[in-house]
Amino acid sequence: MSLNCAEIDKILEELDLEGSYIQKVVQSSYSVMVLHLYKTRPMSLVICLEPGACRLHETTRKIPKFDKPLRFMELLRSRLRGAKITEAVQLNNDRIVRLSLETSSGMLYLYIRLWSGAANMLLVDNGIIVDAFYRRPSRHEVSGEPWQPLPGESEATTTQTFGNEPSAAAGSESKAVAESVSTTVSPIAADKPVKTYTVRSYDASKTFNEAIDEWYARQAPVLSLEALRAEAERFYGLKIEKISRALEKLEAKKHSFLQADTLKHQGDLLLANLYRIPQGASSVELEDYAADNRIIRIALDPRKTAQENAAGYYERYKKAVSGLEALTDDIEASKRTLAALNEELVKLRVEENPYLIEKVLHKRKIPVQRKQAAQEKERPGLTFYHDGWILYVGRTAAENDELLRHHVRGKDMWLHVRDYSGGYVFIKNKNGKTVPLPVLIAAGNLAVFYSKARRNGQADLYYTAVKDLRRAKNAPKGTVLPSNEKNLSIKLDPVVLKQLEQSRGEALN
Repeated sequence: MSLNCAEIDKILEELDLEGSYIQKVVQSSYSVMVLHLYKTRPMSLVICLEPGACRLHETTRKIPKFDKPLRFMELLRSRLRGAKITEAVQLNNDRIVRLSLETSSGMLYLYIRLWSGAANMLLVDNGIIVDAFYRRPSRHEVSGEPWQPLPGESEATTTQTFGNEPSAAAGSESKAVAESVSTTVSPIAADKPVKTYTVRSYDASKTFNEAIDEWYARQAPVLSLEALRAEAERFYGLKIEKISRALEKLEAKKHSFLQADTLKHQGDLLLANLYRIPQGASSVELEDYAADNRIIRIALDPRKTAQENAAGYYERYKKAVSGLEALTDDIEASKRTLAALNEELVKLRVEENPYLIEKVLHKRKIPVQRKQAAQEKERPGLTFYHDGWILYVGRTAAENDELLRHHVRGKDMWLHVRDYSGGYVFIKNKNGKTVPLPVLIAAGNLAVFYSKARRNGQADLYYTAVKDLRRAKNAPKGTVLPSNEKNLSIKLDPVVLKQLEQSRGEALN
């Protein structure tokens, strides 16, 4: 709930801002601005434009800085640092506070509108808006527009309480700040009641500013300790659960990779017993010379010869060995992330400053929001996944060009068939990791499959980093000239294509 007009007057009366100098401007979040003032003592004036919690008051809590400079904060820093507040008034009891500011370049006015549905803060020079905290063209609240703070309609407000009433045992210290609405009859229009807002009792041992600051930190529906801690539990809980599930899958995959020696041993057994393996068999029972000639069953692909089945086991062994190191790195990274999240959540559970909790949550949410926005933005072409690597495929010149311009970076790898027209294939880079050969071969299969060389079943192709591509002048859309390229010869592998097909969740066509 936001402050009413009577409470705003009470706060301004207590603060006595006239004659104060603005020493510093800090914005702690997208809705909170803090003016650090000095008159006879230092003072931190909080201005919150959060819907449902619009207010201004003094605070003694530590105000964290935002991670990056924000537009309106930087404007106030450049224009108001060292300015003197000559007047601080509420206009027409309409929850619009005007700060008259004497600066070296002349008088400026900072209007603070504390309406829950349309809160804003505007810097005005000679009746013209310099800039606004929230730019709203539909309200003409943008730079260069004339500004006239017209009285607005007051919100209908019912009785509001800033806490529980004190019990007999609690004593005077537990008395809470409260706000009420008394109804009087207008002498002009007797049928239209006029609501007069008054400030009720609060703990006499505290100032009204102190009581308001404490209430918003403890009991406000938004930006309070309770609300922010609940949000932290929800946000961190979801992330921890997601990473924990992914870690379980990685551990299971690592366990299967640790059985790589078994694959190699089965390949050895097949080669040692080629004469005993009939063509078209789906399995074979052989004596294991490494286990006292115990009989073991080895699965076979009936479409392949005995030699090809043995080669398949060797290939699976190589993939397991090459992927084990990268998989171990991923597991360790996931464990570190999980430990960091748990440590942060433990600290937030005992943190008493709501501004610090809000900053940590905001910092954590930014990458998630960016990732969601990137996912919502439609990416052209097709996306495949292979051994934890992401592969993009452009099927047309337009898709190739769009991927190259907006969805890949310099260290990503580019592949394309030689002597045939076809789609571009990109392998997204992983910092500190080299593309494994199986991933390169998988990308090569995609490059051949989505080209005119598909009918041949094989083709030569070249690959290089995206940063080594140069756009060809006066050439068709998407045409590039590579440098530092390397060569690769690919024969389409149905097994690899099937794995890629499953990773995309759609049939290759």
